[in-house]
Amino acid sequence: MNTGVQDAANLAWKLALVARGIAAPELLDSDQAERHPVGAEVVRATTLLTDVGTATGPESLLRDAALFVAGHVRPAAAAAATRLAELAVRYRDSPLSVRHGHGREHRRGRGRLRARDRAPDPAGPVPARRHPGRDRGPARGTGGCWVRDGQQRGALQDVLARLGRVLPVGREATGGDGLVDPDDGLGLQGRALVRPDGHLGLVADTADPALLRRYLTDTLQVTATAPAARGLRG
Repeated sequence: MNTGVQDAANLAWKLALVARGIAAPELLDSDQAERHPVGAEVVRATTLLTDVGTATGPESLLRDAALFVAGHVRPAAAAAATRLAELAVRYRDSPLSVRHGHGREHRRGRGRLRARDRAPDPAGPVPARRHPGRDRGPARGTGGCWVRDGQQRGALQDVLARLGRVLPVGREATGGDGLVDPDDGLGLQGRALVRPDGHLGLVADTADPALLRRYLTDTLQVTATAPAARGLRG
């Protein structure tokens, strides 16, 4: 079920762009590169779990002991739950995962923001106008761009147009929309583009609007004459 939901989330926004004439059909080719390895891994894992679950004799004793440990050690249980929910899926070989530069975001927190990974939940950073723990939608899942301290925000929004919103990330709330990252836990120096399915597409150490434009046209296959009627959210 989790795989099917993510398959749909991965393909839906790409189909929307192509169907509306915003992006070239070649964008759909990325679905195979991103989702086929996930499906293959699910088959392998399911086969392994079936073999383990039906084991008998001494092997069953080892299985029961391992399950007991996994169920009583919180980090192990959390890791297992994350894996089963497929929240740790990374698009390592995706043509849409692009990293630019070697800025601070790649060194702090062991490279916490990486193109290919899921964008982190805003447990540290939260929408500036909202209470922590409530309605975190603007941070991820609708498509948009995080930019450090609002650098080049207006120019970036002009490039992104109606494909998503540009949200500034800062240590303190500015009274407007954006994300608050008080401890600089993200290590974001430049900009990170969050896809509608919650994965990071472009992570860069600069907020240069030209870089975003090149990513949209060369990587996402967005055409220069894309209609502005609807964005990625619709």
